[in-house]
Amino acid sequence: MDYRYANKRKTLAIVVYPTVTLTAARKKRDEARDLLAKGVDPSLAKAINKQVKKHAHENTFEAIALEWHIKQSTT
Repeated sequence: MDYRYANKRKTLAIVVYPTVTLTAARKKRDEARDLLAKGVDPSLAKAINKQVKKHAHENTFEAIALEWHIKQSTT
């Protein structure tokens, strides 16, 4: 999706074609347009959501327990 934000032309890759239906892709596009209407950069919002999901995965009990176990076994 091509759009303009802060007087700059930007491109947002929403989804990969064969894995998502056309209806779902249009829904994602409409969500990106809603963000633009609110004054939010969709590519920045996508990047922030990706970081939040990554951070949430890193702070699971399993990840912390494995890290603790590795540190305990090396000392």
